Amino acid sequence: MSLAPIGMFNRQVDAFGLGDILGDYDRQMRHMMRELNRMESQYEGQLDNTIQSQWPLTSLMDRSAITPRILDQNGQKIAQFNFDIKGFKPQDVHIKTADGRLVVGAKHEDEGEDHHAIREFRRMVTLPEGMQIEGMKSRLHPNGVLSVYAPYTPPAIEHKQNELPIHHERDAKALK
Repeated sequence: MSLAPIGMFNRQVDAFGLGDILGDYDRQMRHMMRELNRMESQYEGQLDNTIQSQWPLTSLMDRSAITPRILDQNGQKIAQFNFDIKGFKPQDVHIKTADGRLVVGAKHEDEGEDHHAIREFRRMVTLPEGMQIEGMKSRLHPNGVLSVYAPYTPPAIEHKQNELPIHHERDAKALK
């Protein structure tokens, strides 16, 4: 949708000298939308390349902190979670698994003569069936993204054949 004035409105705006202002605004908004789309495409493409890549964006559309990305690395499937823990040191971070869940936490305390600050991060996600916990590894990237990944074997899908009855319009009263 363009915000630039059109038709009769354009002449009315120009009568007040606002045409240039609105035109500049519209150009800037279109430019920002193109840049956001470009960054989103770049982000998505880089996440698909490899788990070793260095990403310039960490939270534009970070869906992989809830649902793992399934990557193919040298013919092997890898399930990967990403967490933005910028500002935490490796010694501040702890990762554990329990009851089919992955728990990532980080805590940093900063004390001085006149202040005491505590920053905390905690995420708990359900591990997908087929994620091999024994092979789980993690990596803290320089840009603050923590990747937790493991080999992944998709669960076999059982194909059951069920026959569904077909209800006809004339049977609609019978359904109520």
